[in-house]
Amino acid sequence: MKLSKIPFSATGSLYLLKDIASGARMPLCKGTELEEHKEFCFGPTADYMFWYGRIAAMNLNRGPWQNPADYLKSRADKEIEWTHLYGKPIEPDFPYNAMGLGVQQPEDFSQLLRQYQTITPHLPPEDPAHHFNQLVLCHPDRTPGYNAIIQPHILTAGYPWTFECSNAEAVPMHIAQKVLV
Repeated sequence: MKLSKIPFSATGSLYLLKDIASGARMPLCKGTELEEHKEFCFGPTADYMFWYGRIAAMNLNRGPWQNPADYLKSRADKEIEWTHLYGKPIEPDFPYNAMGLGVQQPEDFSQLLRQYQTITPHLPPEDPAHHFNQLVLCHPDRTPGYNAIIQPHILTAGYPWTFECSNAEAVPMHIAQKVLV
């Protein structure tokens, strides 16, 4: 069976079953496990946004996640925790400072993220069979050394590369697009 045809059971990163503790993994396939894929499983995401710099030391839910809403909630949890630990008041740069927003407090940002979390269960379509709820193999870059990530199809719609790479100017355009297998 081709990798692109596997009915993935979770969002996270792929691992060999022997490399992940039983409490931190999920089976590769939905429903009945395919015999040919029993040596693989889902484990915590290898997405650098969950491991970069001081984030690596934070106590976060890095997956795997059974549904897109849980994944979206975890992304907000990560930002709330980061803001709590390291957030500082900032004044937006031009052109946003011309809007009279003034100094932005970390607590205000955390409150917005908590409000976002209240709607995360409603963001993915209700129908589990909907195209946006299907999990797809996503590789953020063709450069050797990057890990493949399984994520909800709704999140592979081409969000800007700068969300994944803080130095987007240094990224050649031919590798800036996500590759769906």
